[in-house]
Amino acid sequence: MTYRWLAGCLLALFATTAHAETKELRLGIQFGTAMLPLMVMQHDHLIEKRAAAAGLADLAVTWRAFTGPGPVNDGMLAGALDVGVNGAPAILILWDKTKGKMKGLASVSGNPSTLVSRNPKVHSIKDFSEADRIALPAVKLGLNAIILQMAAAKEFGPDQWERLDARTVTMGHADALTAMLSGASDINAHFSQPPYSTLEVKAGQREILKARDVLGAGWDMLLFTSQGFHDANPKTMAALMDALQEGMDSIHRDPRAAAQLYLDMSGDKKTSVDEIVTLITDPDTDYNRAPHSVMRFADFMHGIGTIKTQPKDWKEVFFPEAYGLAGR
Repeated sequence: MTYRWLAGCLLALFATTAHAETKELRLGIQFGTAMLPLMVMQHDHLIEKRAAAAGLADLAVTWRAFTGPGPVNDGMLAGALDVGVNGAPAILILWDKTKGKMKGLASVSGNPSTLVSRNPKVHSIKDFSEADRIALPAVKLGLNAIILQMAAAKEFGPDQWERLDARTVTMGHADALTAMLSGASDINAHFSQPPYSTLEVKAGQREILKARDVLGAGWDMLLFTSQGFHDANPKTMAALMDALQEGMDSIHRDPRAAAQLYLDMSGDKKTSVDEIVTLITDPDTDYNRAPHSVMRFADFMHGIGTIKTQPKDWKEVFFPEAYGLAGR
């Protein structure tokens, strides 16, 4: 009986350990109003509250901010992050590289992107010369870099998609904004999203291209994670998804309060509450969990060889949490 009792205790202990969920959720995010639902989640501790209601009272949530898609992907591959936020191109690259072991969970926000120039000779992408330098977060592989390639293919011909790559420079949005406003840098164009592009236009610089000119709509920042972390932590995943929806609902319910929260958390001293309210209520900004434009990126990136595998459907790149959403 003693051995049976001990064996039963060991089996129970193993079962408990095997199903124990993580004690820490490490999220890698970026900057800008595209991150607003996550900022609300962080400020109001929404993940922790949802997790506690699901029996995970001791879940610690760690937020780490990055300046571009590359460091987020690196952190995910290195196991330093559990959940990341990136544009569809970066996630498609990870999905392809890991043979489907990294996938999306949901959209954080749909957003506009705007290419701005301070060169008086540049009125469209056809006018860029060897003297121009276009700042964006990740040359060739980042969201804005892929949109620029798509724009080049549309403007100059399908075989000319790389035509503007030599003009691009990897630089975080905040540093690029400083360079653009200073006028002293060789960076004279910047492909970004609000509030960076908004501040540049406010300073008298010109809009050259919008993402919707290429995609027909906005693009998304997407939550994503690994198959292993997803499968081992179902309650944590559910808490994350519920908290994301709650954060979005909070923005929709009171845009002005959300705008003030953004200014407080970001430290932005150049933009007013009214300007942020205008940005987050813009028709091109959509705080909705449904992913958009995934297949537009996938088809293009596979066509030029950036990814080897072409997904047949957007759901192939996402976990089941997203299947009920009106994605594309």
